[in-house]
Amino acid sequence: VLGSAYPVYKNLLLRQEQMKRANTKNSDNYYHRLGMHDAGSLGLGGALAGLVGGVVKEGLDLYDKSVKGNIPWRESLSDSYKDMQNNIEGLLRGLTHHDEDARIWLKDLDINTNTWKK
Repeated sequence: VLGSAYPVYKNLLLRQEQMKRANTKNSDNYYHRLGMHDAGSLGLGGALAGLVGGVVKEGLDLYDKSVKGNIPWRESLSDSYKDMQNNIEGLLRGLTHHDEDARIWLKDLDINTNTWKK
């Protein structure tokens, strides 16, 4: 797992930066899945590293939004729950379709409704 942690962490930071550069509303629905698909495609160690990283990140987000940002806890929890669902979906897809380009899978995602078009 430790051998997988650093590449997963670097990749998740890359995906986060891409999401920020995209500057598109609801793009997090796409980038959470994309980053976690990448992690899951590395196998169980990558998936575990991605899961731990996702949990830590969402915990930090809850603190930043609700404590520092004065966003209601219910709203923050709802967003973090959605993000973790997207993370898990991406991880599972990466584990089961490790040779597949995640962008092909994600082309059918409607980021605004966070649902699949097909």
